This record gives sequence, structure tokens and C-alpha cells, in this order.
Amino acid sequence: CRYAGPRLHAELPDRRVDPVWGRRTRWIEHESGGYWDYCDFPLRDADEGAVADWPSPSPDDYDYNQMVAEARRLRELGVAVFYG
Repeated sequence: CRYAGPRLHAELPDRRVDPVWGRRTRWIEHESGGYWDYCDFPLRDADEGAVADWPSPSPDDYDYNQMVAEARRLRELGVAVFYG
């Protein structure tokens, strides 16, 4: 489902930050190109309170209508679809 809620994690310079879950990556360049690699690990040394306070999406912030439309489309193609 598509997330439709507010951005939960701020952007950072020289990083890609997943706006919903807060995963961080940075560009690692090498002689033949480069890749995005996970970095910073903001919960690495977190205690239980920090984990509990980490912004997480609400199930109410997802667009479930998209799932229904996709299930109908796949059903018309003859694909079995099971959710839940």
C-alpha cells in the first residue's frame, strides 16, 4: 500500500532518508560507478525508551484503496490474490 501520511523523518545532507521508517543511506562512489549503502544506524545504541519514541507510521496513514484496485485487476488476469 502507498503511505499517505506525514513525513516522519527529516531529510539530511548527503543522505537519503526513508521518510516513513528513517532508514539512512549514503552514496558510495568507486571507479566503476557507485551504490547507496546503509549508514548512520540511528537506533544502534538506543535504549528501550528511544526505540519506543522512534517515529513509526500509523496503519491509518496508508491508502488501502490501492490494494483493493490491484486485487481486482489481478483477479481479472486470473491471478489468485490473498491478503491477510
